[in-house]
Amino acid sequence: MSPRLQYRILASAACAFILGCEVPFTPKGEFREEPVVYVILSNLSDTHYARLYRTYNPLGYDPFEHETDNPLTGATVRITDGAAQWDFRDTTVARADSSRYASPVGAYVFSPLQMVRGRQYTLIIQPPGGETMTATALVPELGYISIFRNQGAIIGQTVSDHFIGIRATVPSTTKGYLVRFHITFDALENAVWIPHLIEIPYFINSPGLPEETYQYYGVTRSNDGSGSFGTVITHVVDFHIDSYNLVIARLYKQYGSGAVRFKQAIFTLTQVEQQLYNYYNISRGFRDPNSIRLDEPDYTNIKGGAGVFGAFAVDSIIVNFPTTP
Repeated sequence: MSPRLQYRILASAACAFILGCEVPFTPKGEFREEPVVYVILSNLSDTHYARLYRTYNPLGYDPFEHETDNPLTGATVRITDGAAQWDFRDTTVARADSSRYASPVGAYVFSPLQMVRGRQYTLIIQPPGGETMTATALVPELGYISIFRNQGAIIGQTVSDHFIGIRATVPSTTKGYLVRFHITFDALENAVWIPHLIEIPYFINSPGLPEETYQYYGVTRSNDGSGSFGTVITHVVDFHIDSYNLVIARLYKQYGSGAVRFKQAIFTLTQVEQQLYNYYNISRGFRDPNSIRLDEPDYTNIKGGAGVFGAFAVDSIIVNFPTTP
């Protein structure tokens, strides 16, 4: 390539760059209003809520400057299992935080409705003047949780091992699972016994040091969610006994050795079906601390809108502490 031709190519590229810079830049793309739906079914309650609202276009570039909620009212919200159907009604729910939105949360509710384990439900929403939105979710089948190692350590017995072992068995149709360990106890405060609930970490890193951290299990992938009914997968999780004993010792130190009555140790197994797991995993998946990206990944299984229709189920096992006077 001749020097003259190289010069012309560079000059043309520079002109294109300069002219391109004259076009004003905006990080906001074209706005398209759409309905957003959040419905999560579970066996923890026979009352179920649906949250419907519309997306909004803030005046500036900060979405938190928008201080009015956009509830979608007047919609028909229905859940069916193929044999029966349940229509939700309008309701409002008080906000835990009203610093941004002063009005209560507009929602839809149905009660009582006990979810059937292993059954698929279909959500059907007809907004006024809009297209019908649909989605399906499978309520997880019955799971099984057991203590297979060092149960005696929970109530203070000496053991030779370092871990309390938990076995969690879930259907192969379950995509994610979570095992948690809680202790219930009464503490004497101002001459009154007050009930408390505290979660036990599976491990305490660097105990007693400034960098000490409590570590807890998160939702973990079990399967791809496409397994067949009747087949199961077993997972094993451990809770470090030294970390557990440290939490107990700190409670005695906080309230006094004679002012704490331990009641129960509760191990819970939470199963998450495919749609809710996908939403949870994708919405929490982009966590690169070195990135300058401000956008957040999104997931939806709502046909005709955005949001998620999913389900989870909780099973538990309880160990009672010896009765204290």
